[in-house]
Amino acid sequence: MRTFVVYNKKKTKQQQLKHTIMKNIYYNDGVNPSECVHTCNTLEDAKEWVNKQLKGYTMVDADHRCTEEDYQSSRTALYRVFDGEPITLDEDGEPTLAEPIYESNYFYTDHESWK
Repeated sequence: MRTFVVYNKKKTKQQQLKHTIMKNIYYNDGVNPSECVHTCNTLEDAKEWVNKQLKGYTMVDADHRCTEEDYQSSRTALYRVFDGEPITLDEDGEPTLAEPIYESNYFYTDHESWK
């Protein structure tokens, strides 16, 4: 009978960073500054958390349309998930806005807003 020993390979710096970057979930209502409301280790955890938060809210869709005025008010909102921080500095020190890795659909923040 042969016995095999498996050695742990040393992770590269990039692999280590990939595992330590948190998924930051931001609430955005289009009026107030976006704020980080939760952090998760994985995108799957972030999506699950967002879906739990959306329970009971009316989503903006074909049956529940909204106007441009609604989008520019705090009557609708959405969650955005970023891989790390949404604003970073580039090599020249200029701020750069990151693209979200996931966005929820818009939803009405008040159950009466869409009626």
